[in-house]
Amino acid sequence: MYNKTKQRILQFIESQQISKRKFCEVIGKSEPYFTKDSAMGSDVLENISQNYSFLNMEWVITGHGEMLNNSAVEPIVNSKKELITQSNIDSLYTLIRSNEKLVDTNKVLADSNQVLAIQ
Repeated sequence: MYNKTKQRILQFIESQQISKRKFCEVIGKSEPYFTKDSAMGSDVLENISQNYSFLNMEWVITGHGEMLNNSAVEPIVNSKKELITQSNIDSLYTLIRSNEKLVDTNKVLADSNQVLAIQ
């Protein structure tokens, strides 16, 4: 039998239509982690809190209150019914910044090519 904290996490996963596999991937655990009746470490809870900020951690830990924070923004789900987490958004920003740097470098190279072609 799962401990109550893990039961609530599984309840959250189901309510958000997230696959257990995807959730475990986001928090850095394997699926069997949720089949063990062991307590969740603070590192795991912190990781969940960082990636699912709309999840009420008081509810996760104690069962008190609502599952989702009242002030939470509606979770973003993509077309594959996968939750878009803050870490996904951060990764996208990093990719965008890298792409912008490549575009700038491309412009410099294009300008250099024009100068060489003129000579």
